[in-house]
Amino acid sequence: MAVWYGSDLCGLALGQASRSRAGGLRHTFTLTFVERRPEPPPVPLRGLIIALAVDVAEKYGRTLGATRLILRNPDRNLLWYYELQGFATVRKLQKPLYCSKEI
Repeated sequence: MAVWYGSDLCGLALGQASRSRAGGLRHTFTLTFVERRPEPPPVPLRGLIIALAVDVAEKYGRTLGATRLILRNPDRNLLWYYELQGFATVRKLQKPLYCSKEI
């Protein structure tokens, strides 16, 4: 997914659905990469890129039959934000591996 504001590329997101189960449904949609354009200059839609990416991933995941959304390699500085959005953080040796929530 590319997020544009006019002619400004503001952010990118990359994700994929799990392999199909019987019946063609997929159980997990994973966002593997979400990034906003670095500053300067000021980025239009700053602070909204992750929210937009999660919203699109949830909707697309549900369309494919997924029941779970994963954020792979979450930014440690944003764990509080992800948790406010309903994600649980899965850790190994205190390092966040991913964030997960039911969709």
